Amino acid sequence: MTISIGLIGAGNRSKSLLNAMKHTNEFSVAGYVDKETKPFVEHLYPEAHFYHKEEELYRNERIDAVVIATPNDLHEKNMNTAMENQVAIFTEKPLVTEHDSFIDFYKKIETYEKTFVIGTELRHDPGFIRFKKHLGTIPLLSVWCHEFRPPFRAGSESWRLGRSRTGGTFLEKNIHHFDLMVNLIKSPPRAVFAKGDHPGEMIENGWVIVEFENGTFGNLGVSLSYEQHHLEVGVLQKDNKFIYNPNKQKLISGNTENALLFHLGGIEQTSYDHPGEVEQMKEFARLIKSEKTMDGVLKEAYWSHRIAFAAEESVRTGKEILLDSFTSIKGGKV
Repeated sequence: MTISIGLIGAGNRSKSLLNAMKHTNEFSVAGYVDKETKPFVEHLYPEAHFYHKEEELYRNERIDAVVIATPNDLHEKNMNTAMENQVAIFTEKPLVTEHDSFIDFYKKIETYEKTFVIGTELRHDPGFIRFKKHLGTIPLLSVWCHEFRPPFRAGSESWRLGRSRTGGTFLEKNIHHFDLMVNLIKSPPRAVFAKGDHPGEMIENGWVIVEFENGTFGNLGVSLSYEQHHLEVGVLQKDNKFIYNPNKQKLISGNTENALLFHLGGIEQTSYDHPGEVEQMKEFARLIKSEKTMDGVLKEAYWSHRIAFAAEESVRTGKEILLDSFTSIKGGKV
């Protein structure tokens, strides 16, 4: 069975998603929606028809699923339309850009009967999965994610440069990293405190501290002022320290003078934005064919979104944000 896809949004991010889909040999693309035709889509999938509006796509094509890669402020509308048409959904993060609408929308996707996947590909990175095996069952004292990189690509109509369309830097960029924290720590977050250089705007340099209910702390550092791209995920245990570099898929241990534990060679930067892209699309295909969704992953995505929203609020107010008092839902624990 080849899964027929409708692509909603054929911007720069969709190139990596389409390349990953092509690599799996699981998908065809029946049509795509954008403001104008995109040669790279039709090069990869010559059979794909172009549409100006998503309603035209649903009306004219028989599709099993959609891949949503539009600007953040359009995700909610795109997802609602997909749900009305009862297709499987893969959407780029974040789900929405405003915390006030997040809780209600999360409840909606919890009851959606079709496959629903949120794009958090770093958790599917083979190197990250191998990294977790090295941690064993020893408790984690602290987890950190540091990303130092050049500024954002502006995107169509410069949508990535404004907080109103992205939801803010921590929501646009760092849900990936909060997702890794939640996945590693396996405990709900309790409180968030953050500082950034442009409160109320797009943060270029900022830090976030996350306190989890089991006593573990998470730390995020982000800078959009660095000429190169450096990303690391670190874990501190009582008897060891690990540092994992996703882009190089390289893990070192601080217990034995920074011994190299593995080096998988890194991602092919010309084809994929991040490691884990292909594996994520393989999982999307598997879930569609088995008619399942990612319940556990959705729950962790709930917390990674909550952390990001709280971090933006903390920068704005200068206060620690307690998640229990920051509009929660019942039974929201991991």
